[in-house]
Amino acid sequence: MSRVRIVSAAAIALLAVPALVGCGAESSPEVAAMCSTFEEAGGTAATIGLVQIWVPKEDLLPAVSDKLDALGDSTPPAEVADEWNAVKGHYERIRDEAEALPAGGTLMGSDLLQESTTMTDDMEAVAKYISDHC
Repeated sequence: MSRVRIVSAAAIALLAVPALVGCGAESSPEVAAMCSTFEEAGGTAATIGLVQIWVPKEDLLPAVSDKLDALGDSTPPAEVADEWNAVKGHYERIRDEAEALPAGGTLMGSDLLQESTTMTDDMEAVAKYISDHC
């Protein structure tokens, strides 16, 4: 694993540390609704992050499905919408490619491995927004 990915994963984990309390209590109705929807689906700031796409399909699909379930129908506020949609689209591409794999297959040869390394800034932005606002 490259140093950049390790550092990025550590940064995402640090952003996820604060407990999510009082979801949207002092936020706009739009933010409160997003936080509520996200948390009702089991999401926390720790939900947003890299996916271990090198694991077998049977382990990958539940992991990425949990992330997509949390992002689900939530409508992100405008200030984080671009990053939110990029992250959600990335998880959807992982899910779609994983579903097409044979049993035990992995995405190691997929372009998604490289794409994952470019998603860390968007993932960090979404995780921080959730941590700060929910």
